[in-house]
Amino acid sequence: DIYRNFSTQDALTIKEIEKTTNHDVKAVEYFIKEKFDKLDLSGVKEFIHFGLTSQDINNTAVPLSAKEAFVTVYLPTLKRLIAKLQSLAEEWSNVPMLA
Repeated sequence: DIYRNFSTQDALTIKEIEKTTNHDVKAVEYFIKEKFDKLDLSGVKEFIHFGLTSQDINNTAVPLSAKEAFVTVYLPTLKRLIAKLQSLAEEWSNVPMLA
């Protein structure tokens, strides 16, 4: 529920932590550890770092960003281009052209 109920206040809390750590991912790690303390999960909070290093985040975020760009920008544009070319091909199909 930590991510499901993530709020603007939570984001501001992370930004406050980041002022001390000077590291965005470390700030998120500390934020989650604080949440674990409140959930009486202090005994396992040190395992958070194993799945929340900068590389864990980057190796997930970069491909996800590329996928989202492909799906939301590139693919729709490519489909419009193909449709336009098909339309022009049909429109000009009876006109001889030098090749």
